[in-house]
Amino acid sequence: MKSNNIKRQGGYSADLANQIVNGSKPVHSLSIELETQFKFEENKRTLSRAI
Repeated sequence: MKSNNIKRQGGYSADLANQIVNGSKPVHSLSIELETQFKFEENKRTLSRAI
């Protein structure tokens, strides 16, 4: 990951995620607990769950 030199104003955005995570490589969760993930549209959480 290349998050060492990124200056942030605060918050989370898709642009920030694209700078930190390489979209061409898979992302693996190392958590042993499952958490519900929700979809976000226009920066607001929807009632539907992400798959």
